[in-house]
Amino acid sequence: MAKISNIKPAYFLGTMITNPKVLGGKVADMITAMTEKKTVTQLTSISTGVSLNAQSGVVTTFALTTAASTDCGSFTVTNNKCFSNSVVIVTVGNSGTGCPVATITSTSNGSFVVKLRNVHTATALNSALTVNFQII
Repeated sequence: MAKISNIKPAYFLGTMITNPKVLGGKVADMITAMTEKKTVTQLTSISTGVSLNAQSGVVTTFALTTAASTDCGSFTVTNNKCFSNSVVIVTVGNSGTGCPVATITSTSNGSFVVKLRNVHTATALNSALTVNFQII
């Protein structure tokens, strides 16, 4: 049994697979898709849309300051891996103050919309955020 710290993405169904392509076809594509991760940075505002064609990725937002208990805004991620029936899991990282929460408000063929909110009741949100997503 491999140590948990040594498990690589190709560890699949209890067997160490050194080359996921040996599985062939759709399973190999699935492993590649689950481990593929790209990044992009917003350029002009929190509502600026971004393009990122990957199953998972990180969007670094434009730096923002938002009062406590206030919506920060929404932005569209254009992504050819997303479909209207996709499930998009999202988390948010913050190196500044406040308590940001990210939600997905809609998915469609080729895109999804991320809404950000500062849920801290007393402290303003003040930083660029990292929005992490995984499309299932």
